[in-house]
Amino acid sequence: MKIGELQIGSYMDSNDDYGTNSIFIKFDGTTLYFGYKGLIGVKSTKYNLNIVSEDIWDTTSDKQINKLKDEGFNQLARDKFIETINKMSIELYMQ
Repeated sequence: MKIGELQIGSYMDSNDDYGTNSIFIKFDGTTLYFGYKGLIGVKSTKYNLNIVSEDIWDTTSDKQINKLKDEGFNQLARDKFIETINKMSIELYMQ
């Protein structure tokens, strides 16, 4: 897989712990959103995805997940979220 321009930053407008633990990685029309405990959301124009995981952790990820939901992300059960990400990963790998 060939990756074009890569962007990394924070998706929270905060200078506190939420801001430093709310990282996004953007490449080739796909943005991965990470919270305290790992991958919590994916937005991809290539795969027509705009999904966020249900919160299976604790209250630390609530604010991050709610922000993505407020921005129009569709919330999926964690197992369906992982299944969708795995399908996307296989397609990306095969390119």
